[in-house]
Amino acid sequence: MYRIGEFSEITELPIKTIRYYDEIDLLKPNSVDPFTKYRMYDLQNLEDCKKIILLKRFGFTLDEIKTMMKESISEQTLEDKQLELQEEIREKQQIIYEIEMMKEELTKPKEKEPQKVYRIERKLH
Repeated sequence: MYRIGEFSEITELPIKTIRYYDEIDLLKPNSVDPFTKYRMYDLQNLEDCKKIILLKRFGFTLDEIKTMMKESISEQTLEDKQLELQEEIREKQQIIYEIEMMKEELTKPKEKEPQKVYRIERKLH
């Protein structure tokens, strides 16, 4: 069993965060001493904390994590998050490409003639 300070050191979570997780019923201590009110954590709490830390890293909200911890983490939920992250990567790659194009434009010598402007033709139905 670990007191909250020891648990904090092991998990590298601030004590304030661990207390907050207890307050929102995300990570309850294994026991609380009735006299000292010390929170005591065990190996199962460590396993749960590891999952919480990973799920937060994956981008899940605390509410989503709380639900997953109660119901279980489904493979479909993780696959959905993976697809979401892959889409975000594609969007970021597009932005990086657009930045590179803008940088190229900025470094090109200025032309004396105005550049042609291209219009997007819209089809009328």
